[in-house]
Amino acid sequence: MKRRMTAAAILLAFCIWGESLPASASGTEETAIYESRSMFRSSPGMKPLPDEEMPYTPQPGEIEWSYADGVLTVSGTGDMPDYKPQAAPWSDSMGGVREIRIAGDVTYIGESAFAECAYVESVVLSPSVRIIGYGAFAECPNLRSVTFSEGLEVIGKNAFRFSDLMTVELPSTLKTISAEAFCGNYHLTAVSVPEGVANFGDRCFADCFALADLTVPDSAEKIGLDILEGDKAWFQHHQEDFIVFAGHYLYRYQGDNPDVIIPDGITAVDQHCFSVKDFSQQYNYMGYVTILMDKTREDIRSVTIPDSVTALPKQLCYRMPALEEVRLGSGIQTLPENIFGCCGHLKSVSLPDQLISIEKGAFYACSSLSDLDIPDTVQEIGKTALDETPWLAAQGDLVIVGDGLLYCCQGDAKNIRIPEGVKVICSHAVARPNIVSVTLPSTVRKICWESFLSYALVDVTLNEGLEEIPERAFVLNDCFSHLYIPESIGFIPSAAFVYTSPFAVTGKPGSAAEQIARDWGLPFYAQMPEPDGPDMTLDPETDCWSFSNSMSVFGSSLYLSGADQELVQEIGAEPSDEWGGSCFGMSVSVILAKNGVFSAGQIDPQAETLSQLKPDSAVQSMINYYQYTQCGKVFRENTRTERLSVTFYRMMQAAEQVSRGGSPFLLCFETDSSKHAVVGYGTETGSWSYENREWTSRILIYDPNAPGFDGERCLYYDPVTFAFCIPKYSILNDGSDGAQRMYFCMCSDPAILNAYPYPFAQRFCTGDLDGDGQLTAADAAVLVRHLLNQDPLSADGMCRADLSGDCKVNAADLTLLKRMILQKN
Repeated sequence: MKRRMTAAAILLAFCIWGESLPASASGTEETAIYESRSMFRSSPGMKPLPDEEMPYTPQPGEIEWSYADGVLTVSGTGDMPDYKPQAAPWSDSMGGVREIRIAGDVTYIGESAFAECAYVESVVLSPSVRIIGYGAFAECPNLRSVTFSEGLEVIGKNAFRFSDLMTVELPSTLKTISAEAFCGNYHLTAVSVPEGVANFGDRCFADCFALADLTVPDSAEKIGLDILEGDKAWFQHHQEDFIVFAGHYLYRYQGDNPDVIIPDGITAVDQHCFSVKDFSQQYNYMGYVTILMDKTREDIRSVTIPDSVTALPKQLCYRMPALEEVRLGSGIQTLPENIFGCCGHLKSVSLPDQLISIEKGAFYACSSLSDLDIPDTVQEIGKTALDETPWLAAQGDLVIVGDGLLYCCQGDAKNIRIPEGVKVICSHAVARPNIVSVTLPSTVRKICWESFLSYALVDVTLNEGLEEIPERAFVLNDCFSHLYIPESIGFIPSAAFVYTSPFAVTGKPGSAAEQIARDWGLPFYAQMPEPDGPDMTLDPETDCWSFSNSMSVFGSSLYLSGADQELVQEIGAEPSDEWGGSCFGMSVSVILAKNGVFSAGQIDPQAETLSQLKPDSAVQSMINYYQYTQCGKVFRENTRTERLSVTFYRMMQAAEQVSRGGSPFLLCFETDSSKHAVVGYGTETGSWSYENREWTSRILIYDPNAPGFDGERCLYYDPVTFAFCIPKYSILNDGSDGAQRMYFCMCSDPAILNAYPYPFAQRFCTGDLDGDGQLTAADAAVLVRHLLNQDPLSADGMCRADLSGDCKVNAADLTLLKRMILQKN
């Protein structure tokens, strides 16, 4: 019954508005219209949100009730409790109630106390009632009249929503009419609002289609949004250009002049001041439904706001297609969310000198806005506030505005050092997806929600003097590795970091940095560990192979000794029968030799450096062993799949550390014909010209394809943008992760490169016949006993004793062994 009555009321309301249903309207369409309104109905039992007008908590009172002859009387003293819908103690009697009387000394009518009472027609309130609670009489479809007594101060949210009041006379003691208090009373024609009412909540008289007589008194201080939305009869009686309430609140502009000048004396403006109401039909799962919508005016060309206006609502001019110019008065201190967003023709905005805040989306996608003078008084700018504007595109790499606000980082820089003078890092300021490293200046005092949102970010150095880290300040990817937290941070909320992989924290022992690292199980350091050892820079003439990675050296077929082939197969690698290049094995062996994993003397006692070793079958087998074990089984499993900019940043760090004891590193990249491996072993600064541009930094490269140093085989780079080139291989990348998709990875950890150690002592200690790892007279004695058939050598011993390489062990080998022992000692 309730449903049928409400639908009928809506149909009648449409008739009052002068809107007509389609000629083919049927019962199905009536239901659809009803459902379209019920979609945004909230249960009267829902608790008010904290920011609503009446966050009142009732105090326990002594309440009693009685029912007789259709009259429900509630009396007693003090406050009623709050109830859920149809859960009050008198709910079972509600079917017969025609009148409700609040008597005695009841001061508060509880939440949902009489909601959904289907047949009640009238309500009489006692003078003791001060507050009507949330939804107390909501959805009472036959409620025609309410007698309000003097003493009432607050009518709560939804108090009479979707009831059927005809006229309302409010008492002189009333101070607050909360949000949607009388919304949806379709037959309500007149409301007497006394002087003294100060607060009108959002939509408090909205959708009262027949309401024609209502005056907002001069006492109104706070007027919510759309208090008369949908009240067509009221608007038919008010045709003035500017509809102003209480002498200061601009509710609607209805004029035809496209250049709007808001009158002096206005202090506040309704969010839909420049909107028109539009009935439109939309299709959903119920069929076509009629929906009342706000549409922005399409004819307004300019808006002038006087100095008297002190606050503006969000989205005031959102998506106004013809708006070209806005002049803001001196009273405005905040531009709220999306206020001018998506105004494609907006070209000129005069901002007041005392502006403090520009909230998110304020000028978003204003595609004609190229000139904007942001005053130095601005202390806060929200995310996307200036995005997709010509003004932003014309700014530099670091957009710093207002009172030292870093709004965003744009351009190609990946290593960001924010300059001195910046005080605030705005939300999403470091959000470009390929920023890798950020260092803050000593002047920064505040970082905002999601200030750091780069998917390539590896490390951040915060500054001493920073006062707080808010929640979600850092949203980090799994490549993030290090954060320095200064001692000036005394507290860090648990939700300050959103991360997927552990990272290192540095800071002062005993500070909040150490505490948060302990709480989260993160590694903590007073100072990040750095290499501190001898210079590991390669000498290309001695520390590298003297032969090249070529078929003329290695032959056309792959060579692995039988023993080495067994080792390779044990770890699951399957080498090809054909030689396909040994650049990886040559590079890895150079790195391991520099790290002391083996020495040239272990392979040939006559050699002091790798460059003195010849590519005989034993050396080839060792190099190819590393080609097929570490390359195929270890390196690929331990290198990260990450953005090129992240890998490049790690490579720059590794190259700079070589001179301080860091290891030379393996670098793999893709050429025109194949993948190639080289060794990076240091950095240099200078001036070089390649690929039509100048370079000031380079990474020194040992390339197995060519012995010795060759400048064209170096990697030249920009340490800020990470643009780089390798001239010899025609590789050029402009620093953009997506500009040139390429295979590019590096590894500086010798433990990874030597995960399957090669048995050097077993393979190369030639002449060490007693197995003690040294060449002494004892080895000669072993060989003499073998030659005298006193103590024959094993097969492995025979191999080590064949010093002449003629596959025989005889007196000539003994002579060579004695010579080697004498030279050794």
